[in-house]
Amino acid sequence: MKVKDDTNFYLSDEVYNSSYLKAGQKIKLTNKETWITINSVNKENGLQAIAVVPLKDYKDYNNGKLKKYTHIVFVSRGSEELNDWKENLGLVVKEDDKEGQFKVYDKFVNDTLGKFKTQDYSFTGHSLGGGLAQYEAVKHLKPAVTFAAARAFNKLTDKEQKKALNGEYWDLIKDYYHSDDVVGMLPPNAEVFYRQYLMKRNSSENNLDKFEEFYDENRKTIQKLNGFKEEVISAALAFNNKDKELGNWIKENSKGW
Repeated sequence: MKVKDDTNFYLSDEVYNSSYLKAGQKIKLTNKETWITINSVNKENGLQAIAVVPLKDYKDYNNGKLKKYTHIVFVSRGSEELNDWKENLGLVVKEDDKEGQFKVYDKFVNDTLGKFKTQDYSFTGHSLGGGLAQYEAVKHLKPAVTFAAARAFNKLTDKEQKKALNGEYWDLIKDYYHSDDVVGMLPPNAEVFYRQYLMKRNSSENNLDKFEEFYDENRKTIQKLNGFKEEVISAALAFNNKDKELGNWIKENSKGW
């Protein structure tokens, strides 16, 4: 089963609705698809995520017609609270506190895969949630479609970083972003090791909603970015864990959101 990009987009949007953390909850998407939450995580460190399956699979699985799901999508929420911004700042370094979102999310994914049998699975998310999705894509060698994702490169092991620089994950991850999305630029010292697509904006005040223009019936032209590295404060930040300097940079570059 191939999950469509617009499905990933709408799931990445709906995960911000905390009511969908409840197992068995129906998630009706704008593209007329319906997905069901089968597992979720909601931690004090800011992590919120769900594992979802198509409605038909859910019914067939619970009726005994299916012994395993066709496809599970893991959807991780983006940056909203102070803890999420602390996690964004933590992307600078490889080390992750044992209660950090990356390690906790990795455990959630593995626990879910141990609990539910599935033929395949993938990852999606927006902002910090996109960084979590990219991280898990590398760990499991499964696809991820992300939106303005924080860069997960510095969280990878040395071996994974080497593979990333050699292009081994290039076709595994696809990220849609806008040139002025601040979280998608974090951290500035991290390599972009996946395909990126630069999107045009619409007039919405909601950052994730601004991707909607891509999915209109009159599809807008997008630019494929082969190995593109956007010009991000190349001379502005010597990234030596200077939180104050980074904070000033975030404030400056988030103007107009």
